Amino acid sequence: MTLQFTLACQEQLAAGSTLAERLGNIKHYGFDAVEVMGTSLIRQPDETRLALRNAGLPVSTICACSAEAATRTN
Repeated sequence: MTLQFTLACQEQLAAGSTLAERLGNIKHYGFDAVEVMGTSLIRQPDETRLALRNAGLPVSTICACSAEAATRTN
């Protein structure tokens, strides 16, 4: 029996100053997918969608965030 799994990385753990750079690095590092922070989807939905599309990485998980974290400005 062969086991198959998807190796994913949380977006904030990769090197890069922008989401697009971090996703590109995650792909370059050899990961199969990315775990996206919920705050990214709430604060920058269009940028997040575009960066994911351009990187060609599927989303394995959306990490939950609190309403407070999603609306925090710092």
